[in-house]
Amino acid sequence: TGNNLDCGSSVKLDANGNVFVGGSLIDTTYYDANLNLLVTKQFAFVAKYSNTGNQLWLKKYGNDAKDNTNAIALDANGDVYAIGNYKGQFSFGNITLPNASFTSAFVAKLSSANGSTLFAYQHGVSASEVEGWGISVNQQNGNIYTSGIYRGSCTFGPNTINPQGVWDIFVVLLNNNVIQSTNDLTNNESIQLYPNPANQLISIISSNEVAFSNAIVTIYSIDGNRISQRRFSANHTLDISNLKSGHYILEIVNDTKRISKLFTKK
Repeated sequence: TGNNLDCGSSVKLDANGNVFVGGSLIDTTYYDANLNLLVTKQFAFVAKYSNTGNQLWLKKYGNDAKDNTNAIALDANGDVYAIGNYKGQFSFGNITLPNASFTSAFVAKLSSANGSTLFAYQHGVSASEVEGWGISVNQQNGNIYTSGIYRGSCTFGPNTINPQGVWDIFVVLLNNNVIQSTNDLTNNESIQLYPNPANQLISIISSNEVAFSNAIVTIYSIDGNRISQRRFSANHTLDISNLKSGHYILEIVNDTKRISKLFTKK
C-alpha cells in the first residue's frame, strides 16, 4: 500500500507450493475533525499467492489501529485458520464480531479456494485485554490449538482462567468436530436468534416450522463441550440465564435437518 507501514506476520505453504500470508495493512492517515487528531487505519489481512508469486486473493478486515492477523495455519484440505487482534467494530467477511472496547482476539477459518469466511468469532471474553498470537491445526482430526496473552480473568467457552501476573499466557484446544458442523454459524438463513447477544431469553424465529418438528435442541460451548440438551418447546424460546458470559453454539436436529447457530450470552 505505497509508503505506508505494512507487516507480514505469518506465512505458510500448502502441498502445491501456494503461499499464504497474514499480517496488517496500514491505510492512509487522515485528519478527524470530530476527534481533532490524525487517525491511521490498520486492517488485518490474509492473502494467497501461487507458487509463481501471482496473487490469487487478498482479504482485509476491520478499520482500527489495533487490527492484525498474527498467525495462520492450514488444515489437511488447505483451508486457512487465522488468529489475531481487533478493537472497536470488526467484521470478518460477512460475520460481525462483538464490539470491543479493549483489544480482543479473533479466530477465523477461510476457504483456500477463494478466501471466503467459513467461521469467525471473538476468542476469549475479558473485561480487559486479550491478544491471540499462535494457532495450529492437528492434521489428523482437525482440532485447533491457540495461544496468546490476556489481562485479568478471561473466559473461553465454559472455562475461566484467572490472572497470575500482569500479562498471562493462554493455551486453548478447540474441538473442530463441532465447529466444522457450523460453517454458517452466523449467517444461516433458515433460523434467526433474537436478541443476540442476549442475557435471559432467546427467541428462535423461522419461516420453516418443519425445522422444529420433533427437534432436539443442544447448546455447546465454543470449544465443543455439550452444555444442555432437550426437546424443542412449542414457544421456541430458550432460557440462557444460567450460562456464563461468552459464545455458544445452538444446534437443532430432527430426522431430516440439522441447523447450527452462534449466539452470545451477555
